[in-house]
Amino acid sequence: MNILTLDVETTTWNKGNPFDKRNKLVMVGHKWLDNSVCNIVNCLLGNANNNREYIQTQIELADIIVGFNIKFDIHWLMNIGVAFDNVKQIWDCQIAEFLLESQRNPYPSLNEALDKYGLPRKLDVVKTEYWDKGINTDEIPTPVLREYLEVDLMGTEEVFKRQYEQFTGKQI
Repeated sequence: MNILTLDVETTTWNKGNPFDKRNKLVMVGHKWLDNSVCNIVNCLLGNANNNREYIQTQIELADIIVGFNIKFDIHWLMNIGVAFDNVKQIWDCQIAEFLLESQRNPYPSLNEALDKYGLPRKLDVVKTEYWDKGINTDEIPTPVLREYLEVDLMGTEEVFKRQYEQFTGKQI
């Protein structure tokens, strides 16, 4: 089974709302299950059509697309013309966590899920050293943002594997 974890990084006006015209897509990351390589597309560089076509190809190869609060990522990708018409299944780790926790927390964070499963937390450096100081995502040094995105992808994938086992009784 081809399982693709997706995450995007965007500018932060209005909480990164994909419908706020001030915002822009900065990076798209994806990772195939159990492949150690995280693929990152810097959307501020290069041809937007090439980025879209590459991302579309990856999505079409997936049996399951995984993300944390993936509706946010899907809205952003649809904004650049990525279609989800042929997607077989989408797994939102945030919604799965909401269900697994008996609906006690309607908006669990990735860090809360990581803590629950004893996994390493997200990198705080982007929030504490950039966003909290008023520096928007497109101004964060590429290596710093790339590492942040890679850690999010790996953490989301690990949360998914644990959730999948809880829901199905099978390891993925």
